[in-house]
Amino acid sequence: MGGELLNRLEFEVAAIIDYYVYLITGSLMIVFNFVISLYFLLRISRELTIIAVFLFPMSYLVNFCARKRIKKIQQEQKEFSDRFYGFLNECLSNLKAIKAFQAEQEYKQKYCGFLSENYNLSMASISLSNLISFIRSVLNEGLNIVIIFVSALIILKDKMTIGNMVAFNTYLGKLFTAISKIMELNVQKQNILVSFERLEELRCYGYWKCFILARKVQF
Repeated sequence: MGGELLNRLEFEVAAIIDYYVYLITGSLMIVFNFVISLYFLLRISRELTIIAVFLFPMSYLVNFCARKRIKKIQQEQKEFSDRFYGFLNECLSNLKAIKAFQAEQEYKQKYCGFLSENYNLSMASISLSNLISFIRSVLNEGLNIVIIFVSALIILKDKMTIGNMVAFNTYLGKLFTAISKIMELNVQKQNILVSFERLEELRCYGYWKCFILARKVQF
């Protein structure tokens, strides 16, 4: 229990602080890049800009659809961390008893079980991230094909030059980068929501009980 308390109080608070520091410091740069890129895109070609702005968010619908799964994996990983740190705290607090009762093999097996569970959770997280990245890549490539095709039609009508198309793609890349940062914040938000819920559980559990547990950890 002491390991779980330490994990929640220290790591969850740190994660929340890091998120909001990044949110505050990075938001201005993201908004600046978004506005400037959108301005020059509209100056070059309104038709292509409308197509890009309309189609690009579709590539991030997968993030929205997978948000519950992302949050669930985050919860499972944090619950694992609670149990793992509790196990470490138990081992360090009872080293003499473990040796006295020759329970080293039992604790070794428990540790191997934790390693196996951590591997499975990591693979689940990596698999989900790879699936999301793959779907987004396919949708982005489809968007690029549409942009190139429409650009070719506009160039054939002498409404835009090849140089303008190259410039448009450059600013479009910057716009996509800004939007990607926004989507990354949305994914990170799922982790922060889990951290808030875990800290709220501590508050509901009672500050005085947390204080007693903290005292037990110290001694």
